[in-house]
Amino acid sequence: MSSEGVVENPKFQRLINVRERLQCIGCDPSRHFSTMADIEYAELSTTFPDLVVFDVRNRYELEEKGQILGSHCVPFVELESAMDMAEDAFEAKYGLKKPTKTTPIVTHCTKGGRARKAGDLLKSMGYNARVYAGSFNDWKANGGPVLNPGKPFAPLN
Repeated sequence: MSSEGVVENPKFQRLINVRERLQCIGCDPSRHFSTMADIEYAELSTTFPDLVVFDVRNRYELEEKGQILGSHCVPFVELESAMDMAEDAFEAKYGLKKPTKTTPIVTHCTKGGRARKAGDLLKSMGYNARVYAGSFNDWKANGGPVLNPGKPFAPLN
């Protein structure tokens, strides 16, 4: 922290920005709040090819616990800056074309908390987002295909 009280670490500043954006749209990070419709396993498993599914867990979590087959790792702490990236930079970093504002996006994490916050954030940015509230644990419990260990996209640097 600088002498003026400004956070100098860019990662901490991104977290502060995400928290402030969530609070601006009425999402108290300590409570669950959302105006969007959730998606359940039955619908997600049958419409998966028509959706972009963001796994908002950290990369190491996918590597340790597995990954919904066909999902894309865009960690929650990177989500806001990711969606502000140019299309080519997004594709280079995350291994898929950047969704448009009208592309149906589904967010999930382990149990649903970060997925809800990610969905709210995407909605506040104008994206067509829904939340898989049961998230990875529900997917596994229902026998959905899982890649274990998970293999989040690794950009060439």
